[in-house]
Amino acid sequence: MVKQAISAAQTKGMISDLAIAEPAFEHPNLKDHGDWSTNIAMAIAAKSKGNPRQTAQAIIDNIVPDSRYLRHVEIAGPGFINFFLCKDWLYTVLEEVESRRDDYGRLTRSKPESIQVEFVSRQSGRAYAYRPWSLGGIRRYPS
Repeated sequence: MVKQAISAAQTKGMISDLAIAEPAFEHPNLKDHGDWSTNIAMAIAAKSKGNPRQTAQAIIDNIVPDSRYLRHVEIAGPGFINFFLCKDWLYTVLEEVESRRDDYGRLTRSKPESIQVEFVSRQSGRAYAYRPWSLGGIRRYPS
């Protein structure tokens, strides 16, 4: 959705036509900042020496919202784009989980294959036990 909005804004000449990186999204620490946030407008503005808030507004103006998932989008601070999601889609997924019961999430493959699932636990009481998980961290601290 954001990549399409950036492309549309570039086509309309609203923002620079420079090549950009993939938009990165994160969960803001404060709920008032939305469910997801990206700084892609600031990255584009830095490359094109433009105004990040104007770049963010151009992106927002070209977002085609999906009312099933997206409640609203806003600009915050120097040019962050904050996304607020609708909660109704979650209830739809929960209804599907309830109706499919044990079959929910089950994959059907024409050729069965084996997979290996490993469970990793961090050593409690250590400083690194409360940091976010990463694949590198999981490899480093076997259970």
